Amino acid sequence: MHGAAEIDETLGNYAKAIRHVHDETVKGINERLTLPQILDHVRLPEELARLPYLAERYGTVRWAAKGIYRQYTGWHDFNPAHLNPSPRRKLSRALLEASGGPRPFVARARRALDAGENQIVLELTEIVLDVHPRHPQARALRLAALTRLGNSGSNALERNIYRAAAKALSHTAAGTS
Repeated sequence: MHGAAEIDETLGNYAKAIRHVHDETVKGINERLTLPQILDHVRLPEELARLPYLAERYGTVRWAAKGIYRQYTGWHDFNPAHLNPSPRRKLSRALLEASGGPRPFVARARRALDAGENQIVLELTEIVLDVHPRHPQARALRLAALTRLGNSGSNALERNIYRAAAKALSHTAAGTS
């Protein structure tokens, strides 16, 4: 950037974007929307979203809205199922028991991978791996999804989180962790 006018305009647009995400998140809270509803709703206005320096290369609007939501509402998301949740592993075990074991989760994760639904793959394999940490098919599907996610997108932080998780999973598979 060069010149006071360009710097002022850029900083002004950053401030507008931050204020917009803040105000829209608070508006959603005041309308008693759930966090997922707010996350589906809050977007930058087109005139800001098209600015290259406001592209989601480090953080995201969704991540900022989550932080703002937590700042104002605290840890509880108003879903009574989340008030005193079971330990994750206990819930994963119950889900696997209810569905007849890991096979349906692995099969669905495979279909999700084929469809490019990488986040679904992560969520389904997490359930299997909570209970069966060395399950080879779940690990392979998870690694494939993490690798795809780590190689896509323009957000450097997000890519690196996925890449680090893939590397950690690869190392535990090799017995080096």
